[in-house]
Amino acid sequence: MMKHDRKRDPSIDSDHQCMDHLDTLPTNILHKLIDLLNVEERLNLGLSCKKLHEFERSAGKRRFKCIRISWKESGRRIKASRVPVIFFVKGSDEETRAFEFFRDCTTELLSVETLENEKCTKSLTAFCKTIKCRNFVVKCNGNDDTDILPSLLDGRDFNDCKLLLDWKGDGSCANRVRKFLQNLPLIPNLALGWSWWSSKWRLISNYPIDDATLLHLVKNTQVASVGIGCCTTQGLVDVFKVMEQWSLPGEKKITFLASKAAVSGLCAILAEDTEYTIHDNRFLICIKHERTKTALSYPARSTFPELSVVPLFSVKMYKYR
Repeated sequence: MMKHDRKRDPSIDSDHQCMDHLDTLPTNILHKLIDLLNVEERLNLGLSCKKLHEFERSAGKRRFKCIRISWKESGRRIKASRVPVIFFVKGSDEETRAFEFFRDCTTELLSVETLENEKCTKSLTAFCKTIKCRNFVVKCNGNDDTDILPSLLDGRDFNDCKLLLDWKGDGSCANRVRKFLQNLPLIPNLALGWSWWSSKWRLISNYPIDDATLLHLVKNTQVASVGIGCCTTQGLVDVFKVMEQWSLPGEKKITFLASKAAVSGLCAILAEDTEYTIHDNRFLICIKHERTKTALSYPARSTFPELSVVPLFSVKMYKYR
């Protein structure tokens, strides 16, 4: 029988020679080379060389534009910029590998959507704490997720990170959400979104932002957007007084939607005090307190009829220079 000579693929020898040369490079140079690779190249790095894999892990934290995590009983998913979607089930090897790859990375946006209870999300909360981000978005079900949010937010430094809580629910969870918000620590930049899926959401009394909650938020944020509030005239007066007394450096602003009756009542009270000046250009009404550099503005006409059965004004309270 004739023997067929199997020719060795020259690329294999070339790869091994390349690996040998890379092994001889100083560590600092190897780190710089690895840092120049994109995410997909780094994903495949080190498959045939354990030493390169170790170098890749120590070459610096991976950086992504965004990371989106969906955490549900039916399945988990992590999607990051320039990386294929990673699907896995609870406790699987894929879950372990995904956590290992993204642990200690940096991203502009970290978005987490969860529909599970606190016990089922311990691994998720521990994992998220290792990721540094500029914007932290939590999409949560107000009917179920209020209990897990403290552990998800605990330990994260929000001085350089904006927090956005996007609430969903049937409008019956206002008391639970309100209690959570009134226990929020100092968060410089906060945004709240509401998506109720029943007719109850058109009643502003079903929204969690009442007088006490708005007062707590204005005391514990520098920039906040909190959506619809079921606030009274006296509640708005108290909030504006806190704005006047605010003396910390940096931007100070809070925006929210309030009923026409509450805003009109606030303006009537402030108009009686000569320390306040009112500017009305037919489109925008602005009330200023010159001594404390505090202002309140809202459009001349009520807006957002689709959001509520009562007229709403978009109100902005802020400090100016």
